[in-house]
Amino acid sequence: MELRELVEELRQDWEEYRNQNINEQSTRDAFINRILDALGWEHHNLRKVRPEYTSSTGRADYALIKDGKPILFIEAKTLNDSLKDPKTIGQVDAYTSCEGLKYYILTNGMQWKVYDCSFLKPAPDKIVMDIDLRIEDYHKGVKALEVFTFGNDFNKNIQKEISKEEVEKAIKGLMNEPSNEFIKSIKQELPVYKNISREDIKTVLKELKDCFASGEVQMNETIKESVIIDKPPELIYPDTNIDPEPELSVYTEEMHLEGKSQVLINSYRKIDSFINNLSPDLTKEYNKMTLNWTYKNKTFCWLHIGRIGSIRTRALQIWLVIDYDELISPPDYIRSMIKEDGSKIGHYGSGSIEIKIEDTLQVEPILNYIKQAFDKVKSQTKQ
Repeated sequence: MELRELVEELRQDWEEYRNQNINEQSTRDAFINRILDALGWEHHNLRKVRPEYTSSTGRADYALIKDGKPILFIEAKTLNDSLKDPKTIGQVDAYTSCEGLKYYILTNGMQWKVYDCSFLKPAPDKIVMDIDLRIEDYHKGVKALEVFTFGNDFNKNIQKEISKEEVEKAIKGLMNEPSNEFIKSIKQELPVYKNISREDIKTVLKELKDCFASGEVQMNETIKESVIIDKPPELIYPDTNIDPEPELSVYTEEMHLEGKSQVLINSYRKIDSFINNLSPDLTKEYNKMTLNWTYKNKTFCWLHIGRIGSIRTRALQIWLVIDYDELISPPDYIRSMIKEDGSKIGHYGSGSIEIKIEDTLQVEPILNYIKQAFDKVKSQTKQ
């Protein structure tokens, strides 16, 4: 049976049994094994699938086998399991890592969560694919599952699928909350219509996002009319007709943290707490793009949370007033902002080095560099 056809059947079974206490073995027999078979793995064939595979550090419910060696571990749970238990995820992560494998899966038959154990973050945060066959738009999940078809190089294909999902998220994010830079880029491409406003563009982007979500990507006439109607054409130079971004007179910490991931917020809180304990004479300023820490009118640290240009990124950027040459054994996520010819690389704020934080584990090693920048400014300030 083809995977798509099987999933349609399993969706009906799930509706029937979702509120019943279906145990793990029944979930394996009725859901997981059938999906593995549809993907070509033949769960009864020990050359392809090894149930209850025992490693030096644990036991996997399934090991997918290639050339006699495991290439992927699968942890099975009951049909109604939420797949959120951090202890379970941590155990699978541990023996996957010890076996030298990159990916592992947790599944209850209808949800297939793929993790990358190479990430330097808590195990539950290592999820890279979340395949849900229960939702209305399950066809996307079917296509994602096909990455794991027997014979595929799924290590390579997973990365492609992850890249596709991340780009799609970024595009949808820009459509839902378009940045000033994104709006400007669109307006610069408009050939003749002078009076298309920022709000008109946002309306169209939202409609397009909904079309993408429904699978209908062609903009309908209603959307076109909502923008073009009563707009007299007038040839202009596009870059002379860009609506200015309204400037705020007051920026707050809440504005900088709004919509950011918990990982970034936790990293920021840890850095903020450390800096605030350096001296009672510190002040913190909130600008449009950065948060700045100043000692007696001299700024030593600038921090930008999770957005670079027109594309959202999952990172903190920190700039400090110390030279790269002053650092002792700096990690690879620190770079100098001074070019070989002595000119500076453009960035928010000031400072001679840039630190990019993508995980809370990266925070602790850079706190000493922040203190080093503070000490440098303090030594230059008259007491």
